[in-house]
Amino acid sequence: MPKVADIIAHHEHGLIQKEQRFGSEFTPAGKLTVLKHLQLYWGNDQPHRHQERRGINTAIDVVHSFRTISKLVARMDIDNAVNISEKDAAALKERSDINLAADNEVIDYSTENWSVKDLSIDGIGGIIPNNGGAWVKIGDLCGLKAENSSIWWIGMIRRLHTGPKGAVHVGIEMLAKKPLSVWLRTLGKGTEKVSNWETSSSSFEYDYLPAILLPDASNSYVNATMLMESGSYVPETLYEVMLGEKSRDIKLVGLLAEGEDYEQITFKWLNAAHI
Repeated sequence: MPKVADIIAHHEHGLIQKEQRFGSEFTPAGKLTVLKHLQLYWGNDQPHRHQERRGINTAIDVVHSFRTISKLVARMDIDNAVNISEKDAAALKERSDINLAADNEVIDYSTENWSVKDLSIDGIGGIIPNNGGAWVKIGDLCGLKAENSSIWWIGMIRRLHTGPKGAVHVGIEMLAKKPLSVWLRTLGKGTEKVSNWETSSSSFEYDYLPAILLPDASNSYVNATMLMESGSYVPETLYEVMLGEKSRDIKLVGLLAEGEDYEQITFKWLNAAHI
């Protein structure tokens, strides 16, 4: 543990080139995330499960990949903004001038049906069927939907083990039961805002990125974290979150976790007291 602490201190003082990435190698911030995770789980004060688990026998539909999940969870954008007139909505859409080519891509929406054996407030224990779960790795995102429900939750694969009869048992941490899929419009970084130079070219277009807001333990988005695609996190970058008539600016603050196709990021609301 003292050696891990030394390595963490070394990396914290060496994050000068925060944006630099080398091919498929992990970022400096990503390495720090792993080191601090090891420090937490190898230390004397290891986190333990506090919620009671209760047995249950049901099934859930499961999907994977950031792109697929972002299409299925609840979405708020200018097309379903509420409490504004049709005229105002049209003006807002014209002002935003969103051209989301990525929104037209072909997505595989096929689901797998997993058995659930126990659950708690923020966790699910289940069994992966023999003909499913080829994609599953610890740390993967998954979208979850209970039978006879239209609401998608977001979870993360935390544990995997094979039972004596060959059944693959899976432990899933619930990240959010009320995730919100949004589009982010790139504003720039610090004083280098896109708005400062967007008029320099008549062919200028904003960049838009998909993201998923994860509310806090009180189901509030005031202290939410955010999921973005791998490679999206650049510290201090500014975005406009497209929330209909309530669009808000944010600044990326920190990297909480990285997976194969996603990053979990902390951010700060810049111009809203209530979200």
